[in-house]
Amino acid sequence: MDTAGRRIVCDAEETACLRQRGVSATWWARHVACLLHARHHFTKPAATDGSLKINEDDGRRRVAYGVWEGVQPIDKHKSAALEEAGILETDYNTHRRVGDGISGGALPPSWEVIDFELYAIYAYLRRRVEVMKAMGATQRCLILSGCKAALEAIEQEYRGQTLHNADRRTLLTAIHAQLTALRRKEGYAIFLWTPGHGGVAIAASIFMFSSGSSSIQDDVFDIHVLVWMWRS
Repeated sequence: MDTAGRRIVCDAEETACLRQRGVSATWWARHVACLLHARHHFTKPAATDGSLKINEDDGRRRVAYGVWEGVQPIDKHKSAALEEAGILETDYNTHRRVGDGISGGALPPSWEVIDFELYAIYAYLRRRVEVMKAMGATQRCLILSGCKAALEAIEQEYRGQTLHNADRRTLLTAIHAQLTALRRKEGYAIFLWTPGHGGVAIAASIFMFSSGSSSIQDDVFDIHVLVWMWRS
């Protein structure tokens, strides 16, 4: 449930997929991510995804993207105070820290799947570049995406292969501009494909979060998850 009272849950298809192969698929993704982290020491990983909802009554399209940067760390001063008092953090505040790692927004309704998947990656990279410029710190990023086509498009652009869609080419150019900015400070991004609707829990969660944003018309939204529980 978000702060507006909207309940955000996995749909029946996603829930069935998680129950069928969620454990093995999630362990695979976590294993690969941990191996990459042991080598690269990522400063800020994130999962990205998007959502397209079509109203059955009028055919209206709602498109959105989401980025989840994981459970955010507890404030050091607050943590020290809790430890000194000998009490535990409340579930409410724990769930708030889960939600604090989520960001995203509504996108033009004409956009297709690969467009909002690419924009989610761009939005995350842009934020890391802003942090790099503000703090002067190198950013080593791990991006988990469930869209193989988007990752292949980024690879093709990197290798200089021509794309015919001018709008998408602009978006790909914007992504590589952020990657170039990261490299100026000895940073970079590693992409890990976590097949969408393949049973990977983090991919299912960010899809659920981005789906919850499809009803929000602002350019930017901020979901704080107050109730977040996986059932297996």
